[in-house]
Amino acid sequence: MSAERGADILAGTGDLQQWRARALRLIMVIGAVSGLPAWFSVVANAFLDNQLTPLLWVYTAGYGGFILLVFLPRTDVRVRAWAFLGLSYAIAAASFGRVGLAGSGRLYLVFLPAVATVLISARAGFICIGVSLAQYAGFAALARMGVLSLWLTEEGNPTRFSFWIEAGMALSVFLVTLTVLLARFTAKHIQTLSNSTRVTLELEKAYQSLEQRVRDRTRELELLNSVAAVASGRVDLREILRMSLEKAMDAFGIEAGGAYALDEETQTLVMLAHKGLSDAFVEKAARLDMVTARST
Repeated sequence: MSAERGADILAGTGDLQQWRARALRLIMVIGAVSGLPAWFSVVANAFLDNQLTPLLWVYTAGYGGFILLVFLPRTDVRVRAWAFLGLSYAIAAASFGRVGLAGSGRLYLVFLPAVATVLISARAGFICIGVSLAQYAGFAALARMGVLSLWLTEEGNPTRFSFWIEAGMALSVFLVTLTVLLARFTAKHIQTLSNSTRVTLELEKAYQSLEQRVRDRTRELELLNSVAAVASGRVDLREILRMSLEKAMDAFGIEAGGAYALDEETQTLVMLAHKGLSDAFVEKAARLDMVTARST
């Protein structure tokens, strides 16, 4: 069974989506709690160093978005996950714009594809690799054009294009290696869970089939016991057949039926008991010769 089919099975049962919803909420809660001192330190340092820039509003908007997502638990998991990724990429861009390579921007670019792989899918992880590399390439181009140096608030921050290329090569290796390993591990884990789910479903089906067979056998034994009890307590054949017919019809839910006995002298079947049959049918089928009985 492929990992994609395993994911479909798990998605059908809701186990994978429920786990992802819990994991996403945990990440957002941690981000909201731990992000407060991080946001405060950025703003405080910028205020003390007289480096207040419009990019600080991006930090504020991103942190506010994290808090908002925490209080939207009923929104689809994928929607919240992509919103979380978008806010995080915006903060990464603000970090690159303020402090360049000295900031935490590269940490976001490595971290977010891994989060996308776990919370959404391996495809989402590879998409985020492209977004991370595109964002890094964009700021590297700004550094080469000399635009980035006008935004940076940290002195001595490297803006040489060659340095950004060197750091970007290492970033690419970390991004691809981490995401591929995590994607393979997640796929294997999903396949294991899907196999477990499939086995559980097959066991439940077998158990239900076994229960049905037990009920059928129990009903048959109850019928035989009822017939035996009737036969052992009565001598008249007609009465035995009548009681046996009623027990059999009740057991199998039959609305009409008849019981015949063989007349050895005439080699005909004689109806000795009936229930639910019309008088006209009983009169017509009261006696059946063996040839007619075999043909019917």
